[in-house]
Amino acid sequence: MKRFRFRLERVLGLKKRAEKAARLELGRALSAVNAAQARLRESERACALLEEEEVRLSAEGRIGALPLQGALLSYARAFLERAREEAAAAERELEAARQGWREAKKEARSLELLRERAYRAWQEKTWKEEARELDEIGRLRFLAGRFEEP
Repeated sequence: MKRFRFRLERVLGLKKRAEKAARLELGRALSAVNAAQARLRESERACALLEEEEVRLSAEGRIGALPLQGALLSYARAFLERAREEAAAAERELEAARQGWREAKKEARSLELLRERAYRAWQEKTWKEEARELDEIGRLRFLAGRFEEP
């Protein structure tokens, strides 16, 4: 019997490699999101600390330190806004990478299903051919036994 051969095996291999590359890109995007969120949390924490410090300085009446504290707080808020924008951009990139991975996975899976279907058809054809050959062997043995002299 002939070995099973899937005509689109090379295409399937390419699709699987594309899926793997998309999965790696998804991992990179997820890492970028995690890093951006960590920077955002750190910026939020820094702003909260600076705001608390500004309130404390005001309450203590240390007016001379307020302009410097205000400048630091202004810088921290600008950094926080930038961190929010970076986190949002990272989220968008993550979603794009996730969509790319889904598409690549779907394409690879569709070819895998075609391969499985082709394999089942080849298997069925092979079984029928083997059964036909066995029937022919049995028929020939029967005929040979009928015409043999005892």
